[in-house]
Amino acid sequence: MKYLAIVLMMFSVVSLLIAESDIKHFHEQETLIDMKADLSLNSQSEETRGRGLHYDIVNHMSIMGSYYDYFPGNYSSFPLVKQPSPAGMFEGGGLYMIFMSTPEAGSTRRVYYSYIHNGQIIQTTLLDPNNPGPEGFPGVDIDQETGNPGVTWHGRIDDDPNWHVFFCFDNYDAIGFPGVWSEPYVLINNTEMEESYIWPSLKIGPSPHEGMSRLYVFGTNSEPIEPMGQGNNKYMAYADYQQMTDLDEFTAEDWTMYEIPYMREWAEIYLRSYDDVVVTEDGTVALVGTLFDWGS
Repeated sequence: MKYLAIVLMMFSVVSLLIAESDIKHFHEQETLIDMKADLSLNSQSEETRGRGLHYDIVNHMSIMGSYYDYFPGNYSSFPLVKQPSPAGMFEGGGLYMIFMSTPEAGSTRRVYYSYIHNGQIIQTTLLDPNNPGPEGFPGVDIDQETGNPGVTWHGRIDDDPNWHVFFCFDNYDAIGFPGVWSEPYVLINNTEMEESYIWPSLKIGPSPHEGMSRLYVFGTNSEPIEPMGQGNNKYMAYADYQQMTDLDEFTAEDWTMYEIPYMREWAEIYLRSYDDVVVTEDGTVALVGTLFDWGS
């Protein structure tokens, strides 16, 4: 079996995470020059004169090996998020990477996390060491006030053949160090669902309630919606919180959940979406992607 090394390739996307302010500065300079083309080069500082498009290439770092010949994250989100700095009362600025891996040949696929700070891997370990069942396709987003990441994935429990969607978070702002993970719990129990929703993604945005944030988890169906096949419909769960630790006291019954109805209607006429979810600064939730007509 092919042996792959899971590596952190910090090209383009990660350069936006690490050097966001630097790149923004360059783009502002370019925009200024485009808008005021009649300005002479003498109007620019020595620091910016002559600079064109800029990008950074950061050497990769090896996190761990994997025999799982597949991408490390999920279908609808990026497995790497950056903390704000500062994060609450602490330094923050680290990177959380949430990924799936099969570290040994024939072993069970599990979900892991790594925390990287100042170019150093601080921790790499199982996200849920208490559940030995198979896991995969994790999604992650970061709370911009505390630097705490929320994480979701699908997995199995004991002899239950169903995949379920789990949720937990790292309480980084408790001690200013990663690894204070909450106890994971089942958020979408597919034993109780008419259809199975897996491959979850997670987004955090503002809540319409003052002083609160809202966390969203989106599952995608894995069973056919006739006449189409799998992956045509979204099931959404969301909850509001003041502190992310509020969610530690929640159960699935404390979340609001419902199906996005239009997608089922699309599937019934052979339309399938390939999409991701965006939560804007004003709390708008947008499903963005392409719609493909499989009946044509």
